[in-house]
Amino acid sequence: MTVRVEGLRATVRNLEKFGAEVGDLKDVMSRAGDIVVGEAKRLVTVRSGRLQGSIRTGKGKNKATVRAGSARVPYAGANNYGRGSFRGSLWLERAGSARRAQVAEVVNDGLADIAKRLDLI
Repeated sequence: MTVRVEGLRATVRNLEKFGAEVGDLKDVMSRAGDIVVGEAKRLVTVRSGRLQGSIRTGKGKNKATVRAGSARVPYAGANNYGRGSFRGSLWLERAGSARRAQVAEVVNDGLADIAKRLDLI
């Protein structure tokens, strides 16, 4: 699932021009991703807990990424999307959809806080 925010890249670029730290931008995106991670961990089916434990946030200054699986948990994609006759439950997409408004609010508030610290608003 991908959610695109029009103007986000330009906003981030402009904040950097005025002195915003990349770490601050990454923290905002990480907080947004953490909201979806919490919901995904609640929705995923749990047997051993390894899949649930593999759900994590990727840090980027322009995007919030939620990932699941690893070399030790190679079945994350099949569990989410399905494979062959097994139908996945799409827990990651449902988590993103359920928390979309909260994520938008966190990103908006976080970028506004950075702008206030830089005396831009």
